[in-house]
Amino acid sequence: AGIDVGIDHVEVYVYAWGRRKLRHLVEKIRIDGPYNEPATWAQVDAIIERCYLHPLGAVLPIRRIIVDRNKWPDVVDPWLAKQNPWIVIGQRGSSNFDHPIFKYTSRRERASDISFGIPSSLRVLTSGVSLLKMELYGSINLKQDGRGEAPVGTISLNADTNEETCRQIVSERLEFHSVNGRRATPRWQPLPNTRHEGLDCTNYARVGAEIEGISRWSEADFLREEKSMREQAEEDAEWLKVEAHRRQSAGDERPVTLRDRYPNLVMPGDEDPILAIAEAAADETAAADQAPDEAPVAAVPVAAAPADRHEDPDYPGLRSSWPLDVLPRP
Repeated sequence: AGIDVGIDHVEVYVYAWGRRKLRHLVEKIRIDGPYNEPATWAQVDAIIERCYLHPLGAVLPIRRIIVDRNKWPDVVDPWLAKQNPWIVIGQRGSSNFDHPIFKYTSRRERASDISFGIPSSLRVLTSGVSLLKMELYGSINLKQDGRGEAPVGTISLNADTNEETCRQIVSERLEFHSVNGRRATPRWQPLPNTRHEGLDCTNYARVGAEIEGISRWSEADFLREEKSMREQAEEDAEWLKVEAHRRQSAGDERPVTLRDRYPNLVMPGDEDPILAIAEAAADETAAADQAPDEAPVAAVPVAAAPADRHEDPDYPGLRSSWPLDVLPRP
């Protein structure tokens, strides 16, 4: 997954990766809120814990999460320090065309005299965004080979992807500039009147896939992964049977689902959990502003959102149109 941090929002793009470097946009989420508000990062905490159901029946978590820390490291780095450093990693982009896809480094603490001291324990990385953009645009320009099989490196989008998301993914163009008659040098220039979160998040997710080693996986690696997923699916099926028997013995008539074992499982048609977090944060703010002499108000359960909210293009998260069968195998 790739996370882009804006001044009034945070956007998250979750990608699935498969054989022949195929990638599929599983989910796009936008969180509206100031970047320096704890409530905004509370919603991000809920998102990075999400997991998804694979067609083989296994539940897959987000393996790598790359977070943009270029603009506001003083806000992002303290949040990164609380996360698992092997899963959630902060990054800064490098525009140099000869920069590798990623290179690990350490955050350097700024001293009072504006100089930089010794490196901190926070592990971050720099990514070659210019190289990644060239790879991305090359993948977008791929054409079918006539055999009905997607070319190597094909990018597919989910059914909820709108035109604005597509514009963001291709929001820059490569230009060559010559200064004082010198050799022309390439440079990525943003297109006018276009936002760039989609392009940035897609490149961050690509960095995460490279760290995971997806581009170097052989057929044996994918077969091993599929075997592991089948074993997990069988284990989950056995757990469902045991849990159903336990509930039946206790007189509990509630049905048993995978969400009982994986509370953060996201399925098509689900209500998005980050909405509940935002409402809870708003309730806490209202309680803090309440006058001391006012009697506390009893908590009222929030009614479920209408079904048509899933068809709202501005509604974050998955909707009923997300097709499970088009996801590439990891």
